[in-house]
Amino acid sequence: MPETLSIDQMLAQFKRVRSLAVTGKTDTPAALAEQAPQPQIAQPVAGVDLLPLTQLTLNLRQPRHGLPDDLRRAFGRGERTAADTIAALVTRAASGDTEAQGHLSNLRPLVDSIARIGIEHPILVIEANHDTASRYEIKDGERRFWACVLLDGDGRLPGRSIPVLIEPDDASDLDALWLAQWEVNTQREPIPEVDFALLVRDTYRAMFDRVRADRAGACVALEIDPTGKHADSELAILLCVKEVHRLTGRSLQRRAVLQLAQCADKLTERTIQLARAYRLSQRNLSQLARIAPDEQVRAIERLIKPDGAEMTPKAKETRPAKPGRPTLAERELRLCNQLIERFTQRTAKQLALLAPSDMHRLQKGVADAREALDAYASMLNTLLKKTPASPP
Repeated sequence: MPETLSIDQMLAQFKRVRSLAVTGKTDTPAALAEQAPQPQIAQPVAGVDLLPLTQLTLNLRQPRHGLPDDLRRAFGRGERTAADTIAALVTRAASGDTEAQGHLSNLRPLVDSIARIGIEHPILVIEANHDTASRYEIKDGERRFWACVLLDGDGRLPGRSIPVLIEPDDASDLDALWLAQWEVNTQREPIPEVDFALLVRDTYRAMFDRVRADRAGACVALEIDPTGKHADSELAILLCVKEVHRLTGRSLQRRAVLQLAQCADKLTERTIQLARAYRLSQRNLSQLARIAPDEQVRAIERLIKPDGAEMTPKAKETRPAKPGRPTLAERELRLCNQLIERFTQRTAKQLALLAPSDMHRLQKGVADAREALDAYASMLNTLLKKTPASPP
């Protein structure tokens, strides 16, 4: 298998080719041959065309963000070329910008994959409906587009073109287009969890306003009796669950709506940007939401390495128990003592009064408890071997 480029090599080649383009110089075929293997982009088949990179632009309502927001918007509005946009991303990453490093790290596996086997799925585009030099908007495949721009920057994109599937622009309803983008993207690659949390929060707010404006209509939509005593917030949650499933195909528990909405509310804008760049999980987001806003970025920096890979979170510092509050060890011991006391006080005469079905249930419960206690004791033994301490 041919060797792929590391991020550092990829950035160095991109800078070098960009510099040659500015000075008017060209690389020799021999020099280009020393680079990573050329991606083998398949010839067009029925319904698939090859389009130059310069004819493509973004739909800024795309739910997946492949680059920082300001760079995406500058390119989508025609203020930057694709090559200049990637060059700006590279410059930021080289200067130590954590968000830019995260986005580049997430593009790296895709760049390596395209370099090895080419583009397996054509980029889905529609006719651009605004007056720009670009003719087509990317509906699905923005990350593949940026990966190809990186490949083109170091001279490894044959013909500087990529395979696309042009879809007729018959989606005049913006909501229908938004729905289609969410469905396509969630099937192709999971949307960053922070963007999903933001969607849930915004949808819940919209549904709450809807209930306040037309409670009877909301009840009809939910097939609920309008005369019932449902709180507005409960109706909004039910509508949100239904709407999120319609948009993304994902099913939510009721309590998850408020959890995600509250989590999204507590994240700072910078935290959201970094969570998107590094594809942080819902668990990470929940942990960040419990941290003071001015501490969130530092918490993310402790969670990630400079290249974007996750690192083992630092062990939590042991906090002294509050006065009058039992420690964890005291609570666990209390449970054990209560169990011992309860079982030793029981007699066969008392248990004989139970029905056979209850005895069988208790027998199973005791067996389950014994298994849990054995696992608990084993865990303690393992920990004591790793950190030996003098017995009490």
